[in-house]
Amino acid sequence: MQQRVHGSSFKYFVSFYCACCLDIASWNNHIQEERLTRYKGFKEGHKQMLIAIDLVGKGIDIERVNIVLNYDMPDSADTYLHRVGKAGRFGTKGLVVPFVSSNSDSEVRNQVQERFEVDIK
Repeated sequence: MQQRVHGSSFKYFVSFYCACCLDIASWNNHIQEERLTRYKGFKEGHKQMLIAIDLVGKGIDIERVNIVLNYDMPDSADTYLHRVGKAGRFGTKGLVVPFVSSNSDSEVRNQVQERFEVDIK
């Protein structure tokens, strides 16, 4: 799993939004019991914004995700689809926010726009 997380700025962002989101991106810093507690709270709808990394791309099924934040762009359009597919499901609206900060991020964004006929600003 490749991540381009930008240290202190990411920690600040997560600490600011931790009251409303599931921060899977920093899970490696937490013990398993805490991870499960956070995940359970998220599934129960206590938090509705997901900070996505490739870990959540497959295998996690959560009904009420309103916002998916791609702090780092995935490496392919397929992975992007798996991540953002968590938002706006089951008849709800969703918002996806990708951060594009490099040439490779721009390339993936362009692939996504072309393949899925969407406009990412």
